[in-house]
Amino acid sequence: SFRMRISIGHVSRYSYGEPVQYSIQTLRLTPPSFNGQRVVEWLITAPGFEKARRFRDSYGNLAHLISFTGAHDESVILAKGVVETEDKAALMDSLILCKFLRAIFTDFFEDSAEILRLVTGWDVTSQELRETAQRIVTAKKRFNILAGWTPEEDTLPQRMLEEAIPEDARAQLSPARLKSLIRAYNLARGWTEDGWLPE
Repeated sequence: SFRMRISIGHVSRYSYGEPVQYSIQTLRLTPPSFNGQRVVEWLITAPGFEKARRFRDSYGNLAHLISFTGAHDESVILAKGVVETEDKAALMDSLILCKFLRAIFTDFFEDSAEILRLVTGWDVTSQELRETAQRIVTAKKRFNILAGWTPEEDTLPQRMLEEAIPEDARAQLSPARLKSLIRAYNLARGWTEDGWLPE
């Protein structure tokens, strides 16, 4: 079954006018796994991260307190990984399950199948729910097409495609790159490369 996987990379670069002897910072760079998404892999690299103190903040976010001793005039923090999403979120919405349940699921599709069996008596499997989630996303696409959607609407604000992040000129998404990502997504869904549903 289709699973939308997103590869994410984030760089924070701190440059100091003159060398400092000590740095301390709290990092909130770890996305949670919940009903709408699953973290497949995640890695953070930063000075002092191997000795970081892990804790949950008041909102339940996983945070890391890092400190670094020794003369340095720059600190570079990298967070990257892969997150699986969309189909799970579509099914969650369709089952009308409260978002606050996100922390209780061990295997979202298997647990959802069990809930549906208990509530309705339907004999459904986790695989059937994965396929149902895929159909839900396609149904939403069909609705948008009937409502007048065109491929030109699959874009981002122009500013995001023209301006790099001041702190890192490499962190820029070009129109060509965005178009290639949208094309890959559409084809992975089994649609045309422009996002139309096959006849």
